[in-house]
Amino acid sequence: MVKKAPFSRGNLKTFLEEIVGQKRSGEIPLKDWRLAAELSLMYLTFSRFEEAKELTLGQVVEEGQDLVVTFKKGKQYQFGEARTSVMAGDSGKNEKLDPVGVVKTYMALLVQKVERNPNQCLFPVLTGKTAWRKPAAYSVVRSQFKFWMQRAGLWEKVAHNKIYD
Repeated sequence: MVKKAPFSRGNLKTFLEEIVGQKRSGEIPLKDWRLAAELSLMYLTFSRFEEAKELTLGQVVEEGQDLVVTFKKGKQYQFGEARTSVMAGDSGKNEKLDPVGVVKTYMALLVQKVERNPNQCLFPVLTGKTAWRKPAAYSVVRSQFKFWMQRAGLWEKVAHNKIYD
């Protein structure tokens, strides 16, 4: 049995290149931006899916080239013992592939679709009766993640995280 490599910064860059980078032409669907932004945020803030899915637009604040993310704490996700993470932006030239730039772009696209409301779910369901009001389901995000990992050629190289198996 061969041990798989952990998901690295290089893997994240390859993943983002496949979804939002030069390899794709035309307009990128919002659902793909959502996945790229959610994975970027989770990677840079060391957060779990359960924490990220509960975020709202008001909990992610732009400070210069950085983003400050305030996670609610506990099983009921209250602010009493909130945890704050800073996503440091890359001042490099290719902001499209900078994970912080991906989150900023996604947030701007989301605000274009819905009014700027601090209580708006950050990673919402994008279709159906509950569109924009509820977070995207784990099964939907997992399926999309697997698809893009395979397309980027990373699925067999990187450890199959039991979260996404």
